[in-house]
This record gives sequence, C-alpha cells and structure tokens, in this order.
Amino acid sequence: MKRILVAVDEDRQATHVIRAAGQLAKAMQATVVVCHVMPERVYRQIQEQQIQGAAPGDWFSNAFALDFYFKEQSNLAQALTARRFTYDQAERHARCLAQQAAEPLDEGGLMYETKGLVGDPAHEIVTLAKRVKADVIVIGFEALRGLGKLRALGSTSREVMENAPCPVLVVPAELGCKNGAKEGRHEPQAQPL
Repeated sequence: MKRILVAVDEDRQATHVIRAAGQLAKAMQATVVVCHVMPERVYRQIQEQQIQGAAPGDWFSNAFALDFYFKEQSNLAQALTARRFTYDQAERHARCLAQQAAEPLDEGGLMYETKGLVGDPAHEIVTLAKRVKADVIVIGFEALRGLGKLRALGSTSREVMENAPCPVLVVPAELGCKNGAKEGRHEPQAQPL
C-alpha cells in the first residue's frame, strides 16, 4: 500500500499542505497519514505557565487548542485548577490539530489516519516516516526573505529533507499567483481535492 506522510503546523499553511497531499494521494491511490508534532519546548512552556498559575487561556495559541483542553477536563473548575498538562494530553492535543487539518481529505473521500506527537518536529517526522513506511513526506515551508533566509537553514522542513528515508515534497506558503498579480506578490489559489 502506498502511504503519504503529511506534517502540518498550526498555521494557515496547513490547508495548502493538506490539499497538495490530497491531490498526490488521489494520483497515487495512497493512504494519507497526517501528523502534528507539538515541539517539546512548547509542551514545557505550557507546564511552566501552569506552575506559575496562568489560566488555560494563556497556555495555547489558538481557540481550538483551548477548546480541546477544556474537553479533556471533566469540568471547567478542574481545568482551571489543573496542576499539570500531561504528556498524554499534549499528544492528544497534537492529534486533534492533525485531525482538524485533515478535514479537507474527507471532502475528497480519501483514506487517512492522524497522529499526534511531542518532541523535536523534524526528528519525530522522520521517525514516523520510517515507522509507517511512507513513500513520500509532504511538508510546508514558509518562504523567508533577507536575513530570515539564514534562520531557515535550521528549519524543520530542511532537517526533514536532509534526513528523510523517502522523497520530500515541500509546499511553499505561497502556491502561485493569480493572473495579473504584481511581481513578488503571490496569492494562494484554493485547489479542490
């Protein structure tokens, strides 16, 4: 069976990455594995914020993540007084983000599964690719300009490309431009599955 591993982040780019993977999966008649990796440092930051007494609303970067956390608790009071955001909760949170990102695959009638991991994103993606025997990895890349390019040398997508056990399809944040768009200004084009 052919397998495509898709790594998504919590940003707007996830939709572009999923759609590109969906198109590839249709062409290859492949199953898609969608994963999100919560960086270990983020997990530790959330734990530190809890220790310092921050409310759950301050722990997460988006409303979906906060909603997920509250659903994990038996009630709001318990959530507000929770002593520790556990590793299992972090993995479930990451899996829920992967599930949310994978929704466009439902529209295309594609078979997929979701995985949530905690750790170094590049390492976890490469390890998962080996474990699921991925034929290709699809990952996003935010195009940087100027001095930002120097920081990109250590980016997750670059590390995955350098260590992957299979080919890697890197989907840029800007997937092309509409006719008549000014040079240097690209607008993403929605691609149906």
